[in-house]
Amino acid sequence: MPADYAWIVTADFLSGDDAGTTGPHDAPDQFGDDWSFRAFRLYYDDDTLCYMGILAAADLDAEPAAFGPLDDFGRPNAGCTRIDHFREPGGVWETI
Repeated sequence: MPADYAWIVTADFLSGDDAGTTGPHDAPDQFGDDWSFRAFRLYYDDDTLCYMGILAAADLDAEPAAFGPLDDFGRPNAGCTRIDHFREPGGVWETI
């Protein structure tokens, strides 16, 4: 059974090598008709921005989707400790 979310890293502010990385490893081949998209940012605990990307899921606020990019990639790959989501309306970044 594939995951119920997917993500892509669109910018790597550390080495530049991880832009284009997708996940999770069991991400579906196609998005559901009810899926939405949201930008995310991954940070170190000293507020250093490490990565930016796009998250896709039917419920962007449900676990594991909301923390997927952090848990699947940011924490194990680079030691990231925080994920922020871009919230509409209002256009604000919110720490999850």
